Amino acid sequence: MKPKYWAITILAAVAICAGVFYYLNQPALDLGPVVAHHSVKTIITPPPAASSSPTNISGTLSPSAVEGWKTYTNSQYGFSLKFPSDWKIDFLDDVNEPTVNLESGSGEIMSFYPKGRSGYDLDPTSTFTEKQIIIDGGTATETTYSDDFGKPYLISVIFQAPLKSYPNFEIQLTSKNTISDSVPNIFDHILSTFKFTN
Repeated sequence: MKPKYWAITILAAVAICAGVFYYLNQPALDLGPVVAHHSVKTIITPPPAASSSPTNISGTLSPSAVEGWKTYTNSQYGFSLKFPSDWKIDFLDDVNEPTVNLESGSGEIMSFYPKGRSGYDLDPTSTFTEKQIIIDGGTATETTYSDDFGKPYLISVIFQAPLKSYPNFEIQLTSKNTISDSVPNIFDHILSTFKFTN
């Protein structure tokens, strides 16, 4: 090899080594705190079922508090339930994701998905707790997702055992912000009236 090329090769090797040395000795770039917003959409599948013994879901409201509740029966998907008379009900007959929505006056929405859901839009800073419950003789996992202040914004109930017609049946309680303190008791009471009719 000619001396001219040796000099260029050695110079290139020294330059590369100097560049690598410089890069490795640079301080880490501080981008400041990472801020998560509720508008960030992340699809997360609920965690696997908890191993604790399931508890029977029961309503904790007094008989006078549930007086006048309406009964909703969906013969197409084989279930019925009772709900507060001041809540609105709506049935969306979508082929892929049929949904029954109950909406409270304070903005919470309780949704029933006979064919299940594929995922959720969750705050990536969410924490969750879960417990096993029994609804109409079937075992389900109830998962509560909370924001970084500990306030719940999504409660999901997914049945574990295959159901007669719809093995992925799911029930959710969501809110535009966080769920009002009194609503989980109403949610549990509605769940205690939930029955499969097929």
